[in-house]
Amino acid sequence: MHRPFLYRHSTWRGKYVDLWTLPHVISGFFISYVTFLMPMEYAAAFWMALSIGIGWELVERITRLSRTEAYTNSLSDIVGAQLGFIVGWWIFSHITNPALASLVILLLCAIFCLVCLFGYRAFKYYG
Repeated sequence: MHRPFLYRHSTWRGKYVDLWTLPHVISGFFISYVTFLMPMEYAAAFWMALSIGIGWELVERITRLSRTEAYTNSLSDIVGAQLGFIVGWWIFSHITNPALASLVILLLCAIFCLVCLFGYRAFKYYG
């Protein structure tokens, strides 16, 4: 039986990068947006984002939320979140229209929710 792309096991459980990396990247965007609004210095915001990324991966390990996730994938999730933070900081520092920044955040939120929904459904499918 041919399974759709979003329901294939390899789509969600890659050795290095998988579809779950996308929510981590988007989370980095969200962190950059919040720290940019605070306003916070870039270096402090960068280290805070890195701490949150590492903290989340530790929570996943401790709670066994990611029972089958490879350590290399956890590392790529942290790197992905930091890349999302760096790109997000650059984008939000160049957007002068607050409405455009809000639109970017809403679009990313929708993508985040859709990816998590499909990931949850695939998790339920595989057990």
